[in-house]
Amino acid sequence: MNIAIRVDSSNKIGTGHIYRTLSLAEKLKEKKIKVIFICQKLPGNIVDLIKKKNFKVKIINNLFSQSEKKILNNHFKSWSYKMQVNDTKKTNLILNKNKCDWMIVDHYGLSEIWEKRVTKQSKVAVIDDLFNKKHFCDLYINYHNKLAKKYKTNLLTNRECKILDGLKYVMINNKYVNKKSNFIKKNKNIFIYMGGVDRKKMAIKIVNKVKNHFNTTILLGKNSKYLKEIMMICKKNKFIKIIKKNFSSLKYFFENYGLVISSGGLSMYEQICCGANSLVIPQNKYQKKICNMLFKKGYINYFDTANRININILRKLIKLNKKKGNIIDGFGNDRILKKIISIT
Repeated sequence: MNIAIRVDSSNKIGTGHIYRTLSLAEKLKEKKIKVIFICQKLPGNIVDLIKKKNFKVKIINNLFSQSEKKILNNHFKSWSYKMQVNDTKKTNLILNKNKCDWMIVDHYGLSEIWEKRVTKQSKVAVIDDLFNKKHFCDLYINYHNKLAKKYKTNLLTNRECKILDGLKYVMINNKYVNKKSNFIKKNKNIFIYMGGVDRKKMAIKIVNKVKNHFNTTILLGKNSKYLKEIMMICKKNKFIKIIKKNFSSLKYFFENYGLVISSGGLSMYEQICCGANSLVIPQNKYQKKICNMLFKKGYINYFDTANRININILRKLIKLNKKKGNIIDGFGNDRILKKIISIT
């Protein structure tokens, strides 16, 4: 079986889409399934990471007008009809040449306009988070919530589409599976990671709240643009350590720090799987709804803004023990793979 994955990364999009599709691709490779990635080389991309994982990458060179580039500035926004059609022409050439059985697409800009054209070449699986556009696909994956009937009726236009929804399909690397026998008692230190881009400079806002009070490690994403700025803040503080590099897994930090402060992206689910004590500060309106649901169920601590952080609150949070990762077992990719094989 041959499978293609259409996904992008950039200093606007971030890196989470690449990391979760890579985790699925590694699971596919274990089953001797050939995987190729189809990507654009946008500013701040991490295509080289895919290549380092020994996956084949095909580059699409889309030429965008000035008005189309404005659309790209908001990666939650659907691409125009013209942009999607142009992309499918190049994508279908690659699918046809490589005789792909499935196309897995993880991209907020693409919708049923793109998918209907790609289904002429292969089956299509959509990975989605937003519930905000129509999709035409054979398999729809959305692990954040169980889909209400109105979403299934109004947004999924292929009535034969199979749906995988809910937290048991969270797409994280098996490295995050928590083994109780290896559980390490956590200290009172704080680990901060606000994602691959952190355009709002949330890490700086948070570090200004915690400096001089806690031993703190800050991991900056590849596309964060404020290294010098945060180094100036931390230069006078021996309790703060700055790291800027790519890790294949953040499990060590999640298991060995008393409190993890992060955004509401992919790493939030990795933390739940590891049983981390997390304070999540969402970066957008879509993350807020998801974070609120997980907070009400007791799996994370949740603030809608970094302005709510103060020293006394952090001390209280460090003493808390959130529920362990029994709702996310780390085997979502195995379940997705099983479903793909069953409908091939």
